[in-house]
Amino acid sequence: MFRRVISPALYGLIVICFFLPWVNVSCQNYKIASISGIQFVTGKTLEEPQMFKSQFGMGQYGMQNVPSKSPKEGKIDPQLYVILALVCVITGLVLSFVKGRIGSLTTSISAVAGFIFVILQKFKLENELVQKSQGLIQLDFLLGFYLTLLLLLAAVAVNVYSLTQSEASVTTSVKKPPESAFKFCPECGAKNEAGNVFCKECGTKFPE
Repeated sequence: MFRRVISPALYGLIVICFFLPWVNVSCQNYKIASISGIQFVTGKTLEEPQMFKSQFGMGQYGMQNVPSKSPKEGKIDPQLYVILALVCVITGLVLSFVKGRIGSLTTSISAVAGFIFVILQKFKLENELVQKSQGLIQLDFLLGFYLTLLLLLAAVAVNVYSLTQSEASVTTSVKKPPESAFKFCPECGAKNEAGNVFCKECGTKFPE
């Protein structure tokens, strides 16, 4: 019951985090765009005039007739890792309603996979965008990004805990001796294991 309430709530919050700003893109300390997780899924066109003015110093540094860049360089294409992360989140949300160990296990795997894809996206952005721009482009990862990671880890923790509790319950039920393995004290009525010679409560000796 605990898992089937908390886990869907966590995954619902993660979906909301995809609509929050994840990254600020700036050039020479001039903000170009703020990009949310869902915009990494759908793609986003950056405002070219702001980008060019910042990157090449048009107006600010008196440079004129700076050649414009191609439209492709002003656009962030849909990012595969973020798409896969969102798929994992939606899958985890659905699996949160599945009962038993299978539900806990698969939901945990979805959260772990989502976490890995988000981290991979961070490395991809840092390596491709920042390095290829020769340090002109800076990325600032925002609260929405880190909340997504934190909630994914929380989803893993909740479902792993539920899984361990389920396994502990199964182990206990297997080890529980049958009712015939007990006997009751004729004096105090206390429940004792069948092999006991004396009552564990009052000390009365059981008849042979």
